[in-house]
Amino acid sequence: MQASLENAQQLHKNLVVVPNLLVHYPLNIYFQVGNQFPVLAERLEYGFNKAKQDGSYQTLVDKHLKEYYLTINDQDVTIIELINKRTN
Repeated sequence: MQASLENAQQLHKNLVVVPNLLVHYPLNIYFQVGNQFPVLAERLEYGFNKAKQDGSYQTLVDKHLKEYYLTINDQDVTIIELINKRTN
């Protein structure tokens, strides 16, 4: 995280990390497939729906974000929840 902060500070000199403060802004993620690949688009949609239904998507998210979740849950953290009207 330190390297990311240092890189960002090159453009934004006043940017800092505030301990115990988290800003959450929900974002949707989209995959785009060209019109020339309709079979690929169908297969991706099928796979994502299946992963959501069988719980493997959530397992994957939990596996890769476990340390992040533990950091939030183990500390006295203030969470600022921003609203994104484009997310569902």
